[in-house]
Amino acid sequence: MRIREIAMQLRGVSYKPENASEMPMDGYVPLLRAHNIQEEGLNMERLVYVDKTTVKPVHFIKKGDIIVCASSGSLHLVGKAAQARRDYDAVFGAFCKVVRPNSSVCAEYIGHFFHSDYYRSRITSVSEGVNINNIRSEHIDDILIPLPSLNEQSKIAVILDSASSLVAERKQQLANIDLLVKSQFVEMFGDPVTNPME
Repeated sequence: MRIREIAMQLRGVSYKPENASEMPMDGYVPLLRAHNIQEEGLNMERLVYVDKTTVKPVHFIKKGDIIVCASSGSLHLVGKAAQARRDYDAVFGAFCKVVRPNSSVCAEYIGHFFHSDYYRSRITSVSEGVNINNIRSEHIDDILIPLPSLNEQSKIAVILDSASSLVAERKQQLANIDLLVKSQFVEMFGDPVTNPME
């Protein structure tokens, strides 16, 4: 089945610089950009805030939405995707798009598909541009996705969720071990820059 048969796409919010702020303000809503899309999920740091009157209700991020980087100077970033695990009082910018699965499929299953090697290679092959790399709607709409029964989709999504959680935990453990090694080094030998222990 093709993505167009099980999901709709939404283009991101365009805004003028005078309608945006780096700080939260009354009447403004957070807007996610490409750097907020991380493999582990949505990163809510370094947001920009836009005037709420410039956005439509359909642009608010809903649980199950897959936010995709649709345009970038870096081919590596184009197609990067993260799934919203809850509703957000936030919208997404013009260089992003949302793929919103319909109720006939398991949204989490579709979200995991957007992290597959098949999806990444497909998007990379169609998104090359001269200066800016772009994904057009048909690039996503035309992707074929294997679609088992709804019950099977849910079971697969649960297994992949568990695997993703384990991977995230291992990454955090490795980061903590790296910090521990560095702090032990400084404790034993001192700061290599100032060299207090000679």
